[in-house]
Amino acid sequence: MIPKIKSSPILIILGILFYSCEKEYSLEGNSAGGTAVFSFIGSPGACTNAVATGTYVAGASLGAPNVVTLSVDVATSGTYTITTPTVNGISFTGSGIFTAIGLQTISLTGNGIPTAPGTFTFSTGITGCAFPVSISGNGGSSGGTAVYSLNNAPGNCLGITTGGVYIAGSVLNAANAVSVSVNVTTIGTYIITTNSANGIFFSGSGNFTSTGLQTITLIGSGIPLVAGAFNYVAGTNGCTFSISVTNGGTATFTYDGAPGSCTNITRGGTYTVGIALTSANKITIDVNVITIGSYYITTPLVNGFSFSGSGNFPNFGYQVVTLTGIGTPIATGGFVFTPSNNGCPFQITVSP
Repeated sequence: MIPKIKSSPILIILGILFYSCEKEYSLEGNSAGGTAVFSFIGSPGACTNAVATGTYVAGASLGAPNVVTLSVDVATSGTYTITTPTVNGISFTGSGIFTAIGLQTISLTGNGIPTAPGTFTFSTGITGCAFPVSISGNGGSSGGTAVYSLNNAPGNCLGITTGGVYIAGSVLNAANAVSVSVNVTTIGTYIITTNSANGIFFSGSGNFTSTGLQTITLIGSGIPLVAGAFNYVAGTNGCTFSISVTNGGTATFTYDGAPGSCTNITRGGTYTVGIALTSANKITIDVNVITIGSYYITTPLVNGFSFSGSGNFPNFGYQVVTLTGIGTPIATGGFVFTPSNNGCPFQITVSP
């Protein structure tokens, strides 16, 4: 006769703990958080079809253009979060949702500031795959198949034009461009990157389809750290150009429609009695910038809430500013808010 085995509380607890450990290990094995189950193509060796885009320069902060794409095989759909260890001052992260199974591509965005030039390897986890990222030095670099020389290299660049405004603490954009003259002797592709100085650098790429004197454009990236004049060398043994960065100061501007009601105003979010405002409660209004620089705009507190916004105007002329609401509406009805510095009034309607 086979004796009966009685279940005991201790055995039940041990079973639950064992199952929990098994589940946690499974997630760690994928080097990812979330509910999806997947594997990296190429694991545990080098990642298959890994592609790194963007420019990587020692001393220059990474951003949205610095992306690495990887191939994965999804077995179970769901959410995922991937983070590589920090190597040479930078790391890569990505998250999202797999809505289907099978082979797919994911993107990891770079973060941090590379501390030294060279090629460095990043891993997606213990059971993941590894991919390399090459960091160029601060002296500027050149690549591609074309043969060319920059006008007047290695001296100061000739025939150069600079665009955009450079303000300490303000991120550069596509308007921050430098055009330089080159003499092409062999057609082909080109990649030019300057050194990094004062937190910014310039880079450009393209294809020369003819020989002779031509103009190329290098776009600025990064955030200027301090005011002053800084030199940049375009490419390897290239020519030198200077960029002046200002403190910006305080902007002067007028509101479109002032002293009457604001024109071209947009209102975001809902306004309800007793419900606190969120980041969705935004107001955008037009201003005409007379002097570039920093600005801070606020409205008086009306009916329990107000609006404010700050930033830098990098250019003259008509621009749009965003004011974000804060507080909790007290009563229903229409209420008028007037921005500081001789602003234009606008109305907000609060619902019951």
